[in-house]
Amino acid sequence: MTRSARRYTKEFKQEAINLALKSPSVESTAKELGIPAATLHSWIHTLKKKGNIATVDASGSKDMAALVEENRRLHKELAIAREEREILKKGGSVLCSTPEVKYVFIKANEPNFSVKRMCHMLSLERSGYYAWLKRKPGKRALSNEELDKKIMIIFKRHKSRYGAKRIADELHDEGETCSKNRIARRMKYLGLYAKAKKKFKVTTDSKHNLPVAPNLLNRDFTAHAPNQKWCGDISYVWTDEGWMYLAVVIDLYSRAVIGWSIQPTMSRQLVCDALMMAIWRRKFPRGVLFHSDRGSQYCSNDYQKILKSFGFICSMSRKGNCWDNSVAESFFHSLKTELVYTERYPTREIAKQSIFQYIEVYYNRVRRHSAIGSIAPEAFENQCKDVA
Repeated sequence: MTRSARRYTKEFKQEAINLALKSPSVESTAKELGIPAATLHSWIHTLKKKGNIATVDASGSKDMAALVEENRRLHKELAIAREEREILKKGGSVLCSTPEVKYVFIKANEPNFSVKRMCHMLSLERSGYYAWLKRKPGKRALSNEELDKKIMIIFKRHKSRYGAKRIADELHDEGETCSKNRIARRMKYLGLYAKAKKKFKVTTDSKHNLPVAPNLLNRDFTAHAPNQKWCGDISYVWTDEGWMYLAVVIDLYSRAVIGWSIQPTMSRQLVCDALMMAIWRRKFPRGVLFHSDRGSQYCSNDYQKILKSFGFICSMSRKGNCWDNSVAESFFHSLKTELVYTERYPTREIAKQSIFQYIEVYYNRVRRHSAIGSIAPEAFENQCKDVA
């Protein structure tokens, strides 16, 4: 069956170009985003022709070489400081433990940190660690050692976002038969703890006189096919330049984020842009039930006109009841816990790029979602296409 061309918004293209210019190669970025490399090259070429991508003058090559060397040195120092910080963060639970426990931690973390640095931070001699390595461990110790390595790899790959349940699912897919309880014990032993969720601040502005739709969704978050039910919401991210606001559109069938917009103001344009991205991405569906809160942005005439023009059915949460839109709230919990609360954003542009990567590279394509059988949203939709 011939697939119709995927459509991309201007905002998506710009963020994809920004990511590609900071990545090792355009091809690797295209692969992460699931788009053809030729398409991404074309976008970059078009931007260069317009003169919007700066180039370095050859006359400044000597100054540039000195800057590159200084940058390299600073990067090295920063990498050492970060490594030491990460060692203390992950190994804090073994600082007061016996040398044997510390040796196990070092062994499990060898793929991540240098032995020299770990021994220094844990007040150990490297000779003692290497002598311990020469001892012959028992079968259970060997099994735990191999398991610990796999746990550490998965934990690092997902940037400390996965707990025992998701790591167990990941290992199961890799052919490893291991219970969630054993994973939890090994993680505790290694001092690995998934990022904990924090309270979510409501951003709904429901003090207005605009028309409000009834709660047609009524907390029935199930859908049997794509484009039956969508939901949307707004959240905020602090940067050193001030607030940034994020509006998303989620397909309740796969929990995929199919539309998003990030802007410095919480206006009706913010939610309109997110909705239009979703509509373009899903190839202009009709008759979708769209649920949101009763904020002024979603009740605005501009937003309602878009819904009506595509035959969408509008549904809104009851006043002051965030549980009526809990899927969107849950997404923002995950975003803030797994990304925003662990970062400091100097500029709005850096925040935008970070959130773009989280949604398009990680959340939709990699992160396991418990509501859809513990697989990623994109994999879930592809799996259902194959069955159909």
